[in-house]
Amino acid sequence: MPEVEARLEARVSEMSEIQRDSMDKAKRISDEFRDSIIKEWRSFEVAQVERWSERDRRASDVTPRIVALEEEIALIPPQIAPIYEIFEQWAKAYSEAGRVWLVESNKLLDAARVNIPTDVKLSRRQRKKIDAQKQEAEAPADPDLVE
Repeated sequence: MPEVEARLEARVSEMSEIQRDSMDKAKRISDEFRDSIIKEWRSFEVAQVERWSERDRRASDVTPRIVALEEEIALIPPQIAPIYEIFEQWAKAYSEAGRVWLVESNKLLDAARVNIPTDVKLSRRQRKKIDAQKQEAEAPADPDLVE
């Protein structure tokens, strides 16, 4: 029995050593993994700081210009209303001038039609218009009044 106990103790001590070696190996692997993660994280942080510092530098150049633009933008709306009013008045005047010109040109064209020689043949549309005007002139104004 002492032989069995000695062999058993030798096996137990071997198992303990294997377990201790295994735990040391697992600890070493986890420490290496943690160290590599920490190293990668630090390099990532440095890269991000470099990127953001460049953006911050550009933003610091732009920020005063943005503030100036915002101040200028506040001055624009009061200027737009009078300009819009001027444009509306111009559009009204321009359209009125067109109407006046159209009325005057129609009068002149009507006067010019009187001077057209009679040997000129009128178009079908012109003849229909003249016939319609004649019928309107000949027709009584109110049919109820005609006996």
